[in-house]
Amino acid sequence: MNSQLKNLFTKIYQREFSYVYGSVRRLGVPMSRQEDVTHDVFMVVHRKLSDYNEDRPLRPWLFGIAYRVVLDHKRKASTTREVPSEHVPEQATSRLASSRDERDAARDLVMQALECVPLERRFVFILHQLDGCAVADIAQEFNLPLHTVYARLRKANEEFTQAVRELRSVEEVS
Repeated sequence: MNSQLKNLFTKIYQREFSYVYGSVRRLGVPMSRQEDVTHDVFMVVHRKLSDYNEDRPLRPWLFGIAYRVVLDHKRKASTTREVPSEHVPEQATSRLASSRDERDAARDLVMQALECVPLERRFVFILHQLDGCAVADIAQEFNLPLHTVYARLRKANEEFTQAVRELRSVEEVS
């Protein structure tokens, strides 16, 4: 790898690590594997950086790599079992903890609702609704017809909205 690509990789890694990590989380990777999967994404980025067209938006390209790496990990994970930890962290009892709890509850609701959207539509929803990517950029990055991306987005919006309603109704009953 020449020094120009090495510098570009370093800039991308430093600037976009949080974005890739969050994307991996939103694609449904368990917390215990998120760091490893994010690392694997950047390994692919490093390998494919010379193929990246700098005239195109960076984040859809990164998300496309993350999506493919997550699919690969999900296939591998179907043959392994994770052992949950016995350690449960204590909750703080201050006012800040209360607002943090509300934020965490909202984030958990979004994450649970995302899990209800099949991955083939979830990635379109995440890229467009949460990351603000243009539908045309998503279609180009994933080599999909524009109408397919719009159809998947419409269906994902419906599934996400329905999941949020159902999860909220379950919370109200509890």
